Amino acid sequence: MPSSEFEQQTLISVEDVSKVYAFKDGQNIQALCNICLKVPKGTGLALVGPNGCGKSTLLRLIAGISKPTSGRIVSQGKVAALIDPGAGFHPELNGWENLYFYGRLSGLSDKEIRRLSVEIIEFSGISNFLHRPLKYYSHGMYLRLAFSAAVFMPYDILLIDEILAVGDLQFQQRCIAKLLDLKEKEGRTFVIVSHQTQLLYQLCEYGVWLEKGMIKKTGTLDNVLEEYYTAQLSVENAHYESQFIDIQMVEWDRKPSVYHTGEPALLSLKLAISEVMENIQLRINVFDIKENFITHLDPGLSGDSSLNFKPGKATVQVHLPALDFFPGNYFLRVSVYDNRGLISRIMRIAHFHIINNSWNKMVNAHTTIRTGVFLKHQFSIIPLGE
Repeated sequence: MPSSEFEQQTLISVEDVSKVYAFKDGQNIQALCNICLKVPKGTGLALVGPNGCGKSTLLRLIAGISKPTSGRIVSQGKVAALIDPGAGFHPELNGWENLYFYGRLSGLSDKEIRRLSVEIIEFSGISNFLHRPLKYYSHGMYLRLAFSAAVFMPYDILLIDEILAVGDLQFQQRCIAKLLDLKEKEGRTFVIVSHQTQLLYQLCEYGVWLEKGMIKKTGTLDNVLEEYYTAQLSVENAHYESQFIDIQMVEWDRKPSVYHTGEPALLSLKLAISEVMENIQLRINVFDIKENFITHLDPGLSGDSSLNFKPGKATVQVHLPALDFFPGNYFLRVSVYDNRGLISRIMRIAHFHIINNSWNKMVNAHTTIRTGVFLKHQFSIIPLGE
């Protein structure tokens, strides 16, 4: 990441770090290679990349759980890690005893532990179970207590590895709200690994894309995720073929497929049909790069009848008079149905990019919306009579 982004105090400095795992059979696996990055105080850094790229390994190195093979990591401040939920807890002890034990491990006095325990218990929502040994807790209760204890303990840097899917939706939202509050009011710093893109946008400003143990890209979270998800489109377009009909190609009328908001476009689908197919329904869903559903196209919605095909090859064209989307990256999922149900589908295909034009620059300068459908509209004021 550019040094200009880190004018404030640096809390984490990863300096040319590599990690190699050596096995007894003589095989070596390099998990990380020459990683260099810095994280400033009061910011959030998201680590993104496919499974096995080294995200969790890097978190464990920053936490001090394991040591790098070469290079060094310097942390300015106390580090707390939500990597192995419940680490430091004992299954034979009850909730109260575990909170006391955890607090002592964190260097707190008895008075501080008593004060924080009240907040932790209230936040976790499991006060009725605190006198029971942890071995009788459900997995969800165990995670609630572990998360609450870790978050309320004093720390400067919090490392989070895929554990914010804790409890029900209401509790998850409380967790995120608490983390945001700590970040904004107390300058806490987060390094997060998560496949929940919306969570990353809520807590992080910067991103690092890891690929095969090496840094592929660093920068603002928007830029990193845009490039990462766009790259995934070319390798993850799952294709469900049918013996009756096959979607061979889905393409736009422009290469590269970059359009201004409101511009017309033509989408072509090339199909191979093995037998007479009648009453075919074609559905095209549009998603943004965060995999949020945006809208869908369906012949039935536009008043067109179902489609009929003869054996051979056919091209279906979808005429779009205006791509009324906010600027951003989008992709399609194309599904084909007959009376029996789904018969063919191709996902994460036909990526397209929407950019600004003159009539929506002002809108985008004053909105936090990153993607979505833009509805043309006009406001008017009608004065009330006195």
